[in-house]
Amino acid sequence: MASKWGGPRVTRLRQRMAQELPTVCWRCGYVVTEDMAWTIGHVIEVDVAPELMWESTNHRIEHARCNFSAGARYGNRKRGRSRGVPTSPTSRDW
Repeated sequence: MASKWGGPRVTRLRQRMAQELPTVCWRCGYVVTEDMAWTIGHVIEVDVAPELMWESTNHRIEHARCNFSAGARYGNRKRGRSRGVPTSPTSRDW
């Protein structure tokens, strides 16, 4: 069974990556500083390539908000939802 993202391994990784701060958020292009809420993002999503979960070349520092927003958009796309478009038709195409 593949390991999950979290626990002491992520804590150690965050400690190592914190040494790169301040840096630019790879999602929005604005600066991320140590006093901001930040996370480690995956360039290639873990569900697409689980073997890259712990690969350092797949990790990027990003604002927590950028990470969570991107995750929500990704999840919605996977479920076939997008903003402003109903998930089921309200009328028939005649």
